[in-house]
Amino acid sequence: MKNLKIYLVGFGNIGVGFAKILAKKAEAYRERYGLNILLTGISFAEGSYVSGKGIPLDEAIGYATARKLQKHKLYTNESFDDVIGKVDADILVEATPTNIDSGQPGLKHINAAFDRGMHVVTSNKSIVVDFHKLVECAEKAGLEFKYEATVGGGIPIFSMYRQCLQSQDVISIRGILNGTTNYILTRMYEDGLSFDSALQQAKEMGIAEANSSYDVDGIDSTAKLVILSNAILGTNHRYKDVKREGIANISLEAIQMAKKHGFAIRLIGQSDGRHLVVKPRLVSVRSPLNVGGTLNALEFETELLDTLTIVGKGAGSIESSSAVMSDVISIGSRC
Repeated sequence: MKNLKIYLVGFGNIGVGFAKILAKKAEAYRERYGLNILLTGISFAEGSYVSGKGIPLDEAIGYATARKLQKHKLYTNESFDDVIGKVDADILVEATPTNIDSGQPGLKHINAAFDRGMHVVTSNKSIVVDFHKLVECAEKAGLEFKYEATVGGGIPIFSMYRQCLQSQDVISIRGILNGTTNYILTRMYEDGLSFDSALQQAKEMGIAEANSSYDVDGIDSTAKLVILSNAILGTNHRYKDVKREGIANISLEAIQMAKKHGFAIRLIGQSDGRHLVVKPRLVSVRSPLNVGGTLNALEFETELLDTLTIVGKGAGSIESSSAVMSDVISIGSRC
């Protein structure tokens, strides 16, 4: 049995979701993979928990759910900067919010982990700011750097690419990369709701944030497209290289006109390696990319297999947390 020690930074939706999965599946992971996965550190905005023996998961989850993190017996006001130098961990799980402007504090956390000799798993799209430098740092240090949860929620996009498409070139990528905007467009198409009404419904259901501009303006899709293009097509693009248009100006009349002629409108991100574009596009109702609700769909144009499409849920903390856990298990099984 191998002990695999995790330092989790960020204890919001994805971080708590990761802890919930571990609490539920820890015994199965021991039996199936021979991995005894322990959370030896958790850092969040108010402070940290540290325990070399492993933090009791149910207690930590309970305090997080009650928003009383400082009441836990392990609580200390030490920050990430205090903990990173002393925590006993094999893998840093970086689950803090995305900052596509500076990349901070996510990039600082990741680089500090590499300096400590830790592998890194992240759900943080801040890696878009300096993607290739992070990959290079990991390779030079002989460490693993995995980011499955940054794109597509629980869809194993990068794992599928690494395991199934290494025999050929991927020529281009296009698809639906944001579950919130797809839900809004679906409600407009299927229920005849206006954009504002569909957005409000998404907020009430917890699918959209109170400040929805990150989704509806195409910012989230753009960050994901850059990560996909750089990781799979080998490009070196940055966020500013993408031509971006959101869905806020799409009228119900435009949706109905498209529907009348056998099309739906979807927010599509597309890269051929040279040109990166995120914008609403007409999609045939018979297209594999015409998926509804919060589903994501990604289409690979390949050298040998023609077109390959992968579809799955793209919104939700459990979906993203599941992707994080898959990366952790992959590292633990190999290293």
